[in-house]
Amino acid sequence: GTGQVVTVSDSGLDMNNCYFYDANGNINRWGIANPNKRKVIQYVPVGDSTEDITGHGTHVCGTVAGRKTVDGVSGTTGIADGIARGAKLTMVDIFREEQVSLPFQIDQYLFEPGQRVGSKIHSASWGGMAIEYAILDRGFDSYSFDNPDYLIIAAAGNDGIRCLVSSVPCPPYAVEFDSPKTVGSPSISKNVIAVGATESWGHELNEPLMLGFDYLAYFSSRGPTLDGRTKPDIVAPGYNILSAQSHVRTGEFSCDSYNDGNTFMAGTSMATPAVSGTAALVRQYFEEGYYPSGQKTVGDEMMPSAALVKAVLMNGAQYLKGVNNFGKITNVAPYDNAQNFGRVNLMNSLHLAGSGNMKIMVINDSVQDEKENLVKITISLTEECTSKTLSATLVWTDEAGYPGCTRCLVNDLDLYVATSSTNPPASEDLAQKTFYPNGLEFRDSVNNAERVQVSAVDGQKFSIGVVGTNLNRDELDYALVVTGCFPVDK
Repeated sequence: GTGQVVTVSDSGLDMNNCYFYDANGNINRWGIANPNKRKVIQYVPVGDSTEDITGHGTHVCGTVAGRKTVDGVSGTTGIADGIARGAKLTMVDIFREEQVSLPFQIDQYLFEPGQRVGSKIHSASWGGMAIEYAILDRGFDSYSFDNPDYLIIAAAGNDGIRCLVSSVPCPPYAVEFDSPKTVGSPSISKNVIAVGATESWGHELNEPLMLGFDYLAYFSSRGPTLDGRTKPDIVAPGYNILSAQSHVRTGEFSCDSYNDGNTFMAGTSMATPAVSGTAALVRQYFEEGYYPSGQKTVGDEMMPSAALVKAVLMNGAQYLKGVNNFGKITNVAPYDNAQNFGRVNLMNSLHLAGSGNMKIMVINDSVQDEKENLVKITISLTEECTSKTLSATLVWTDEAGYPGCTRCLVNDLDLYVATSSTNPPASEDLAQKTFYPNGLEFRDSVNNAERVQVSAVDGQKFSIGVVGTNLNRDELDYALVVTGCFPVDK
């Protein structure tokens, strides 16, 4: 995460926790930035500027980029270091006491302050129940479209269960599991990454009947949206995650010790910063020239669009085994409204020299209305590249829809993968077949993220098509990410 800045909008931040503390003085709380600070370089008081009463924002920030320090100057390994521990943070405090207090001009107060100090990722572990695509969702999509390098990542919500009565503990009693259409706002926005929660692993499996990160947490909200889009987009561990703890307003220095400097919390709020920190690693990969060779190379540096970072994360996500509803397992399926693309997995997403079993090709391009762009590749299996899966993901940043829309997609692009026969043909099933995205037998006309994953054999030829099926403008930018074993040009 070195060189990256992530903005978190939340309940505030206890900067006297050792994962954020700066011996040269913590950042002021009136919005003036200082990029030389050790960890927190900006604190914007939208709701208030007090310490983090709930501890929610402190915990979230720790997962994104927390880095333990003993002396307030240098970093050292802690038991709860963040995903992108080398990144820096900007905090937008949107809570007034314990309630979200959003500004009317979200672009000016939520997004612009961080942008001015280099932040290209915004982590939003908050939201509310959404009946339909509303003004807030339009605002998020509008800002994303006008700022195509700015990626917003939002919590899907914790309403995957519905309590039936109030006289008994819920959960686990008197509860309806797997409750649909419960993903909240702003995560129903088209251009954000909406994040659901899985269980975790190791010491974070600390409640009865927990099974691990291959299972969706019972509380994680489910799609679809009212207009039929699949949500959440991806999932990540969010059930009983260990991270930094706030000491509220005491001003005391705190560090590694459960109920002193660390605590466990659960929710899609905890999964969201894990994805935000991972997004920072993806940005660093491209900005430091790791693409396409898999090692840092001068001259290969590039600035990735938000659509590209989103496509990388969604392309490498892995399917889950089920939903763990207190030991009762509900089945899941690829691209359903429980897991959608699956659990984020960076090992499946990026090529690193000397590790992994696949290559990556990325394309930032534009397609004209009613035109098609075509990419042709040939599978080449080697000792270093052994993956027998070809995965292609298309993402585009769409124009904002209108509140109450029943068809919220404005620009419709389509992805397909066609394969010609191998030489010699491996089987009749592989010859001259077209694969459509998101588990469909036809094109997807609803979502603005599409993925095709197919089995591949050595020598097999594929054509990957991006079609501007129905655009609201002459042409539209998109990002295409392909992983597998094939030659990749610079």
